[in-house]
Amino acid sequence: MVSLGPIPVQFEPFGDLLFRADGSFERAIRFADSDAAQPPSAERVRHGREGGALFLTRSPVARFSQGEASVSTGDRTVYQVSLDEGDEAVTVPFAEGWEPRPERQVTTEAQDPSDMFGMLRDSYVYFSPSMVFDVVPGGGVAYSDSSAYAVKIQVANATPRVVGRPLQPQPVTEQLRERARARALGNLESSAEEQFTPSWLGDDVPEAIREQMAAMMEGMAAGVRDMVENASFMPEVPLVRDLRTTWEGAIWVERWGSDPLAQIDPAAGGSDDRSREAEEAAPEGWIDVLAPGGEYVGTFSLEETPMPGAFGPGGLVAFVETDELDIPTIIVKRLPVAVR
Repeated sequence: MVSLGPIPVQFEPFGDLLFRADGSFERAIRFADSDAAQPPSAERVRHGREGGALFLTRSPVARFSQGEASVSTGDRTVYQVSLDEGDEAVTVPFAEGWEPRPERQVTTEAQDPSDMFGMLRDSYVYFSPSMVFDVVPGGGVAYSDSSAYAVKIQVANATPRVVGRPLQPQPVTEQLRERARARALGNLESSAEEQFTPSWLGDDVPEAIREQMAAMMEGMAAGVRDMVENASFMPEVPLVRDLRTTWEGAIWVERWGSDPLAQIDPAAGGSDDRSREAEEAAPEGWIDVLAPGGEYVGTFSLEETPMPGAFGPGGLVAFVETDELDIPTIIVKRLPVAVR
């Protein structure tokens, strides 16, 4: 029988509820972060296989409040959080990912939320590689942070070990830049009415306030459009889309499909944030399985085998499937020994 140790469930603000392996509540903890100018938000959270620790990355933050805009971008660090006894945990840098643009934390006076997009313009880069990671046995992490097929394995107090496959990223040509920018602007225009129209205002809202909200939304739409039109480009198209690991230490590396324009969506985040509609519309891609030592084992097509939602002990994996009524069902399967 495998002991999972305390199982964390994240809640807002930045903290965890801890449950024992039998499902009983143990305690709540909060994350101390005295250096942060504003409360941080976790983007990806992975629970250490041996229990007792979390690993996480932080998401970019953009806030507007009382005439002040705050933007924090570019943090590509994997943090470790100990779940030892106590009601407060401290995030400690564990692995430093490569950042296409320098980390920025800016707070300034602003007239309306659209001013934030000028602050974000230098941070939005077409074909910027995702920072994806998962835990490995022994208390470390495997992560991908660049356009190349290079998975770095970091354990405590050691130099990262790099594994991968001899696949080369596609260069970003001028023609691809034009197509990518046109795709992004098309995506923006098709969603602008839903995202920037204050349709949620009730009929009882005074006309003056409705006009004020409409003007603010129009300014935000113009700010997003300006950011999309003037954003810079990475020189290469990323290969790695996502990365997960099995309990036995194998690394499942999800690669993008052959169409680089599938990566163009200014509202999209990493694979954890992809919508169900986006998943259904873009199934093309592959999953490479690397052995714990980095040796190539084989490849699955995403059309036949999606990335599991969770990996468990003994080769167990879980998939979440939805029917035509959007009712989810968890399907549990057991992997062959070769790909565990």
